[in-house]
Amino acid sequence: MKEQKKKKVSPLTIILCVLLAAAITVIAILVLRNKPEEAPSVIGGGEPIPEAQNVPKDVGNTHLPAYGSLTFTAGTKEQETVLQNPGENTCLIRISLILADGTTVYTSELVKPGYYTKPITLIAPMERGIYRDVTMKYECFTDDEAQTPLNGATTKLDITVQ
Repeated sequence: MKEQKKKKVSPLTIILCVLLAAAITVIAILVLRNKPEEAPSVIGGGEPIPEAQNVPKDVGNTHLPAYGSLTFTAGTKEQETVLQNPGENTCLIRISLILADGTTVYTSELVKPGYYTKPITLIAPMERGIYRDVTMKYECFTDDEAQTPLNGATTKLDITVQ
């Protein structure tokens, strides 16, 4: 039987292997740290409506909440009010508030079914008073990449600015 010779591994090879392993580890850490977060489940960043996520969807019908009035704070664009897209819907909704003279004071981002809008940020602060016959305009879109426009609706309400 022949004796097998042991091959020596040079120190340079060992150093290169350690450096390669370290480089792979650093790259893996950077990739995992910079991994994009999952897209939010809400377009517009609102909060989920409690108990609205498990509501059966009503295909073919759009449910729009009715608001008789809203109350805002005078002199500031930021308001605490949030609006909702009911959980029964299968469409995205954009909500606008349009004064009787045709001035749009608010337009939301698209809101997924079962979610609220972010707190309202008006286009400009409103002065104290009661604004009558404000149009709340609902625009509906498919809940997919195309976001194809669907039906819409309008309703009237009053806004009290205090």
